[in-house]
Amino acid sequence: MYLCTFPHILRISNPIEYIRKSIKKVISREFIVDLNHMEEIISDKFRKYSSQISFAKGWIEKFIDEDIS
Repeated sequence: MYLCTFPHILRISNPIEYIRKSIKKVISREFIVDLNHMEEIISDKFRKYSSQISFAKGWIEKFIDEDIS
């Protein structure tokens, strides 16, 4: 287990910002029926995007010295 601190200044270095940006893009293109619908979209897309290593790969390579595949 690693304890790492995300940079506060550079949002682009923080992988969660890529996920947030992608979810906002999806939501902006959807017609939101109600709050439950929005929650479903957010949770579905968060699971999808957070499981993709590409969102965090650059950050991991920069801040952790182990090779990831």
